[in-house]
Amino acid sequence: MLDPATEQTGHGNRTETQGKDQALQLVRRLDWRFLLPNPVLGDVAYVGSMGGTLPSALQRFSEMLTMVLPSDVSSADVKFGCSYETVVLRSSVVAAVKDVKPLLAPGGYLYWEVERASGIDHVRKYMKAVQRLGFDDIQVNWHRPDFETCLEMIPLTNSRALRFAFARRQESTTKRLKFAAGRLLMTTGLLPRVVPCFSIVARNP
Repeated sequence: MLDPATEQTGHGNRTETQGKDQALQLVRRLDWRFLLPNPVLGDVAYVGSMGGTLPSALQRFSEMLTMVLPSDVSSADVKFGCSYETVVLRSSVVAAVKDVKPLLAPGGYLYWEVERASGIDHVRKYMKAVQRLGFDDIQVNWHRPDFETCLEMIPLTNSRALRFAFARRQESTTKRLKFAAGRLLMTTGLLPRVVPCFSIVARNP
């Protein structure tokens, strides 16, 4: 029979380990911050759903965080006096970016996550929406396989990076077939239409 003190210590160690694992998962959810000139998340506004781990990760690792409901983002009360260093938008609606631009400080950065069913809108449509609003320093990355379990971020507008991603040797038959299909989509120009999870990073000049 274990001594109660030993049992308590063991339970404490398990709790501490679980806490560290959870913190690691949350911080990895923010790996996209290294796409920004400064990966330290200072004064951040988040616009999007409360599902998934992104809101929790931002709450834990941002210096200051303001949560804005998508239904409230276009209101004058939200826009008045707002000047955030970073605005994180999570929406598959192309027009959503228009409402969040006034929240950004000059020189601030937009990080926009788009998770959608394939074949709805080409990535170029989202890029053009950002360009029309005057953003510059635009980056588009495919988050593979998805945002929650992202293993890599592949630049969608960099043909060399895409070729490298699909040239790697895969050990399993399933992965080889998937990568072969991906190469075909890349060469036919259809890949930006079917990737389910991609992000846009852009600077407010």
